[in-house]
Amino acid sequence: MVDNLKELSTSVVEAVQQKQPTIFDKTCHKIKPTLTMLEDPGLQDIINQTKVQLADNKDMESAIKNITEVCEQIIKSLEDEIRD
Repeated sequence: MVDNLKELSTSVVEAVQQKQPTIFDKTCHKIKPTLTMLEDPGLQDIINQTKVQLADNKDMESAIKNITEVCEQIIKSLEDEIRD
């Protein structure tokens, strides 16, 4: 699960750098089971917003920042749960 979130975060950077939104789309599809298990509507909203930003080629830095921050927060939460 953590690896999938890291991959999601990495894929948005790659999509922006290569100007290929499909990179992010494919990763989202690949990790869909993880996204379903997390049941986090906020994450899904940010993913949907990011897909639009990438497709429109607008506000790329914000797209990267939003996905990276939410993935880091979820990873930290998951790691905290494992330790408890």
